[in-house]
Amino acid sequence: MTIASQVGDGAAVSAVINRELQKAGLDLSRIKFQQMATADVYTALASGAVDAGWLADPLWLDAAASPAFPATFAFGFDPEEIQGAVVYGPTLLREHRAVGEAFLRAYYTTVREHVNGNYHDNPEILGILADAAEVSPEELRRLPPLQFSALLNGRFTQSFQELQRVYGIKDGILQYDQPLPDSRLLDMGFSDNALHR
Repeated sequence: MTIASQVGDGAAVSAVINRELQKAGLDLSRIKFQQMATADVYTALASGAVDAGWLADPLWLDAAASPAFPATFAFGFDPEEIQGAVVYGPTLLREHRAVGEAFLRAYYTTVREHVNGNYHDNPEILGILADAAEVSPEELRRLPPLQFSALLNGRFTQSFQELQRVYGIKDGILQYDQPLPDSRLLDMGFSDNALHR
């Protein structure tokens, strides 16, 4: 079975896909990912060139709404799912932590002042986001506003642990056999300092 996606094997969607495969008695070791651009995933699904595909916003809305589209919407991210992270390399992690904290302070300020609640109702914010995403404001309005949480608590490390287990199923993704402990994956000191200064 071939699944088309933007990122391929190493994407966070691998955990979601693996959960659904397990319901059918399968896992990612039985799946081949074909990496391609989002619009090409839509085309590959429409032509039957792949068995399944992960469609990003807003293309999955078009597919789900079209009676003529030959594929059926099966599943997506749970609304409570952690879908992103701020990831620092060794320079910000060790040598210039203050810069990393400053970035997070700016990030949290932006979330608090501009993208809380239904920020799609603010034409100025919507215009800025549409320009950044290179889509029209109308396309963004079709989607629910994203939710941002400063306090990720235990759900974040659970997501990382699950991803490590899932990536371990496929050869060539991880360079280690056992999941790394939380202390190697997550440094909440950046967030704690940025939020409390």
